[in-house]
Parts: sequence; C-alpha cells; structure tokens
Amino acid sequence: MNKVNQLTREKIEKLQDDYGECKITTKQFTEELTKLGFNTPEEVEDLMQIAEDARYEHKINQMKNKEKYIVKDDQGNEIDARETILPIGKE
Repeated sequence: MNKVNQLTREKIEKLQDDYGECKITTKQFTEELTKLGFNTPEEVEDLMQIAEDARYEHKINQMKNKEKYIVKDDQGNEIDARETILPIGKE
C-alpha cells in the first residue's frame, strides 16, 4: 500500500474513533469524509456504519462504568459515588 493510501486509511480510522467516542458530530464526520474524497452516499454510509458500531459500544461501556458507581444513601436514594465528597478524617 502506498503512503497516500496509508495516510488516508489512518485519517479515516481517526475519524471513526473520534466519532465512536462522541468527540465529533455526525455532520463533522461526514464533512471530513467528503474532504478526503468520499462523496457517494454508499461510501459515506459504509464508513459511517463502522463508526456507528463503535459509537454504540462506547455508549454501552459508559453506561456500564456509570452503573458501577451508583450507590444508595441512608435514605435509599440512588447517588453517584464519584460525586460524593467525604470529609477527610471524619467518619
């Protein structure tokens, strides 16, 4: 594979990763693909599907991680333990 193809592949993978991790919007993703020369709806759709799968997995993992920190307080209310600040040295 030549350097141009390798560079394009790396840019596409970066875009898919960024989209998958919710760092860029759908509009930004498709605009960047267009700049790379992917203009047909089929090309964009194929690349978007891969990124959509990654985005779905990212969101599922975020929810799983958040659930790990949900605890109940003394009144039985659910709270996010990451947002709870305990005074140092006091019990």
